[in-house]
Amino acid sequence: MAAHKKPALVLRGTARKRRPTGRPTLYTEALATEICERIASGESLRQICKRKGCPCMGTILKWLMDEDKPSFVANYTRAREMQAELYSHQIAEIADETKTASSREQMESARIRIDARKWLAGKLRPKKYGDKIQTEISGTLGVTRAQEMTDDELAAIAAAGRDRTADPA
Repeated sequence: MAAHKKPALVLRGTARKRRPTGRPTLYTEALATEICERIASGESLRQICKRKGCPCMGTILKWLMDEDKPSFVANYTRAREMQAELYSHQIAEIADETKTASSREQMESARIRIDARKWLAGKLRPKKYGDKIQTEISGTLGVTRAQEMTDDELAAIAAAGRDRTADPA
């Protein structure tokens, strides 16, 4: 014989509150500010998450998706923009350091460091540091004014448009 569960006691007119599942979040404005400051100073999110007392990367990414934390999202976005600016300054410093490079390995190392920072800056601020893509269009375009066309020509154009938009089924 199966055991019957007792129904939960619920007072009339009151809703039973559900407790959140999982570990409680560590979010505080002070912690969020520290994370954003560290990002702006060039530290990666992975490095930040390795620090004692900091949440894991998944938690921070959840905070970025949380509609209740719009100030964190705005500050995080600004911190990433500032990180891109930092990378651009570092590129200039690394390039200046190569003037005193004494070996091919040092030059190659500097090139790799510069390329990595250029790529990161381009991803963080594509409008400012991203690759510029230019599209060229060549050819001729003929325009005929409708007033200069005969009624038969206008009818043929209209019929061609109807044929393209007609349902094939």
